[in-house]
Amino acid sequence: MISLSSIVTTIVVLAAIGIVVLLKPTQRLRPGDASMAHRYRARPLLSEWERRVLGELRVQLPPHLQLCPQVRLGDAFAALGSGQHQLNGLRRIAQKSVDFLLVDLTTGAVRLGIELNDKRLSQKSR
Repeated sequence: MISLSSIVTTIVVLAAIGIVVLLKPTQRLRPGDASMAHRYRARPLLSEWERRVLGELRVQLPPHLQLCPQVRLGDAFAALGSGQHQLNGLRRIAQKSVDFLLVDLTTGAVRLGIELNDKRLSQKSR
């Protein structure tokens, strides 16, 4: 049986490889051209507060539930309808995200979205 930690490790490794591939220039650089590394900079995905909350929530969850941080709603939900109606629905959620999405690992189903709307969101001392 495959353990949850080996699955998470595999996902992290694949994500890291994907980032390296995306940031690697695909063509030869000419003198004076900026490389991709100079155009993009990695930044933390989670604030210190979000990391603390994630850690606290994870220890409370049963093993079949997983918290996924910073999930775009357009990746988790499909707009219903067709044509322009569907496109308008997708546009409303495509660039929005939630801080955490609770996923059932046995089915892959979304169970809950969590948005940390704290008045002190920009304060470091939370």
